[in-house]
Amino acid sequence: MKKFIVLIASALFLLADADAINVELLANNKEALSRELTLKDVTKAQEWAQNHGDPGSLKSTLLSALSISLKQTEIEGQLCDIGLVQLFEKNLHEKNIIQEGEDVSNVFNYLRLEGLIDDIFLDILRKSYRITLEFEKNLRSPVPMRPLNLNTRQNSGINLKKLYSPFQQWPNESKKCSLDIYWEITSDLNFKSSKDRDQQIQKLNYMAVKDGVINLDLFNKLEVLRREKALDWPVYLRRYLDIISNLKDKLTNKPEISTNNTFTIEYVSRRQGLTERENLYQNYTSTQLMMLAQIIERTAKRMDARKASINWQFSQTPQENDEIYVLSPMEQYRAALKMLRKEMAEVMRSEVFRNKNLEYEHIIAAAFEAGFIKTEELNYVLRFEEFWNPSVPKWKAYMNFATSLAGTAVFYLPPPWNLVGAIGLVLTQTKVANGNKRPDADDNWNVII
Repeated sequence: MKKFIVLIASALFLLADADAINVELLANNKEALSRELTLKDVTKAQEWAQNHGDPGSLKSTLLSALSISLKQTEIEGQLCDIGLVQLFEKNLHEKNIIQEGEDVSNVFNYLRLEGLIDDIFLDILRKSYRITLEFEKNLRSPVPMRPLNLNTRQNSGINLKKLYSPFQQWPNESKKCSLDIYWEITSDLNFKSSKDRDQQIQKLNYMAVKDGVINLDLFNKLEVLRREKALDWPVYLRRYLDIISNLKDKLTNKPEISTNNTFTIEYVSRRQGLTERENLYQNYTSTQLMMLAQIIERTAKRMDARKASINWQFSQTPQENDEIYVLSPMEQYRAALKMLRKEMAEVMRSEVFRNKNLEYEHIIAAAFEAGFIKTEELNYVLRFEEFWNPSVPKWKAYMNFATSLAGTAVFYLPPPWNLVGAIGLVLTQTKVANGNKRPDADDNWNVII
């Protein structure tokens, strides 16, 4: 347990010691292609860029404006999604990149087309910009018809003045984020689903404007947030910047320039439309992801260690007659696997990962995001899904896997085979992905040898 506390402390220290947001971290080197850009988006972005001079100078100017916007957002103390887009648009105007009334979406799409940002950040920019446009468009829209079943048991006891008090004046997206306040006023509601929640918000907004608790301007802005499903975004700016600042490529000395592996953009859930990478950013903080990636990193180091030994000390002070047993390569390999299983068990039992359904793909994606697993290694790692979720009986899969990978010859194979073998064998045995999400209660996870 003490060791695990040290792991948490080191991860938190990483967060505290993180540098300010660097615009270069926004560059895409994790997604093979864009799932967000359509052919129409690409064509319009290219046409827009052709009218704005030299591509090299244009990219430099855009990144400069984005960097200034990020720094201003940090200085003001609030990482507001909508606030960043407003600052970015303002700085683009000041640098004469866009004109009044020009569609800023072309800038976002061009940044993604050139690989200067990734899909997750593009999605944040697009959604935030769409909200700012809808704010202006619906500024004086009349109050719509009375919603059906206006008065219900769910909203009968709600104090409207207290509920909407944070929105008496709309936040300026610098000292306070409108999305944060929107979260606050909906957190006390009782609802069965996101659809039920939105229906309640619609009724409460109507009652509030009719009773004079909020004015028409505030009502229309709240309705924009509701219609744009601002509470259901998979990733918000604060979480995104946390991960790219404290995790992305932290376990490599040389980040990859690009990737040709489609693993990170494949769908995790067709219902939600999330990719592997979006799912990772939605469910974990940079601290949690670094802890997962470091477990795999330490396992690889143990396997590649020049020597491993067991020491017996027969007295309180080391003596010449103390016994040292040097592990054979095969023993060292097996001990490294057991250490990985032990650390995985400690992680899954910890408070840090409470209510987290840790899956095989999450661990692989975390190591890839941190730069420890490279693009060329991803394909090897992902081939072990058959052992992870075997179509043959478990005992046979374990036996076949152990026979094929746990032989002494495996230890001498070059990377990524040692690392891949460890991930496949150990995580299959812990059954993290399917069925039992926790280690078997009957296993003694403290036994290493």
